[in-house]
Amino acid sequence: MNCCDANSRLFAQELTHAVASATDAAFINRITLGISPTPSNGGTSVAILQDLAALLAAPALDASSKVFLIVGSDIVKHWAVATTATGELAFPQMTPMGGAIQGMDVLASDGVSGQIIAVDASQIAAAAGTVELDGSGAATVQMDSAPDSPPTAATNLLSFWQMNLAGLRATRYWGAERLRTAAVSVISNVNYGSANSPA
Repeated sequence: MNCCDANSRLFAQELTHAVASATDAAFINRITLGISPTPSNGGTSVAILQDLAALLAAPALDASSKVFLIVGSDIVKHWAVATTATGELAFPQMTPMGGAIQGMDVLASDGVSGQIIAVDASQIAAAAGTVELDGSGAATVQMDSAPDSPPTAATNLLSFWQMNLAGLRATRYWGAERLRTAAVSVISNVNYGSANSPA
C-alpha cells in the first residue's frame, strides 16, 4: 500500500466517523423532540440512582420493553468509576466504553451532551443504511456550510475540473420515529465535572 492509498483510507475513515456522529446527533434530536426533561439530582451514586428512577417512571414500559440508556462519553466514564459510601464500585458492570446498569445497556454517543436519555427500543421505529462514499473530479459545488437551496444567480460555485481538484462525498440514508410519546425520557443538566463523590 502506498502513501496515497493510506491517506485516502484515513480520510475516508474520518469522513465516515463524522457522518456517523452527525447521524447520532440527528437521531437523538428526532426521538427526543417535544420531550420535557427532568433536571439531574447530582453526581453521587445515590443521585444517579434517583435520576435513573425518574427516567424509568416516565416511559410506559411492558414485558416486551428493551430499555437503553444513551449518554455522552463523559457520563459513561463517571459511571464506570462511581463509588458507594463504602468505596465499592456503584455500577460494577460499567466500563469507560459502556456497559450496563440494572440490566439496561448503556450506550455512549457523540450526539448527547449533558443528558441521560432512556429509550424503549420496542417503541422506536428506525432504519439506517451504511455510509456510502463516492468521489469526483468533475463536480461543481458551493463551498458553504449553509449552501443555497436551490442555487440562485448570485450563488458562488467552484468547479473541481477547472481547479484540478477532487472531492469525496459521504451519503447515509436513515430514518427514525417514536411510536409512542412515552417511549423516551430525558434527564438534563447533567454535569459531574471531575468529582467522583460517593453516596
